[in-house]
Amino acid sequence: MSMTFFTLAFGVLAIASGTFALTCYYCVLGNAVCGEPFDAFAKGVYIISNCTSCSKITIGSIVSRGCGTAFNGCKDDVSGQSTCNCFTNLCNGSSHITVTIGTVLLGHVIMILKNLF
Repeated sequence: MSMTFFTLAFGVLAIASGTFALTCYYCVLGNAVCGEPFDAFAKGVYIISNCTSCSKITIGSIVSRGCGTAFNGCKDDVSGQSTCNCFTNLCNGSSHITVTIGTVLLGHVIMILKNLF
């Protein structure tokens, strides 16, 4: 019982810590400064607020950065588009988006809660 309580409490804290608005890099698809290597200080790169996640979308060598959707990590589709989302401020500025330990733990908490209810 105490382990379940600890897991639930930790999950609530993890969810609460991720509900604040994020700040992300923004540059439009096809803008050369948006690609790799990424220069966050280049003209045409902006910082936007109030995002629920940050994203980096890559189609071939063309890159776009901005606000994202609710999933964390990267997904590739059949057309060759790669979409990566992350949940920390300015996390979409790197060439590789990594999954944080908090996100991994959140996934475990969701699975436990699903099994409990």
